[in-house]
Amino acid sequence: MLIEGDFYKMEKIKDAPFYNLSMLTIINKDTDKERSEFKIVGYGMPFDSCIKRIIDYQMQSLEGTYTIKEYLEKYEELVNIIGNEIE
Repeated sequence: MLIEGDFYKMEKIKDAPFYNLSMLTIINKDTDKERSEFKIVGYGMPFDSCIKRIIDYQMQSLEGTYTIKEYLEKYEELVNIIGNEIE
């Protein structure tokens, strides 16, 4: 089974409640050979750990300075977006 989003893939391991998680990464950034491909970032991860890693991946793209409250609001917003995909 494969669970797929715009920038991630979760591939279920056969006969186990675990997943291999791949994230979309840019290879050869800022060169004429730049391309995007999925790279495995975690093997044998529980479902909830995959979701946390996906959210953390998105949080890394934020720039600027945030208070804890602002950061948690952004985090909650991403949790809700992922949650809406599940529903």
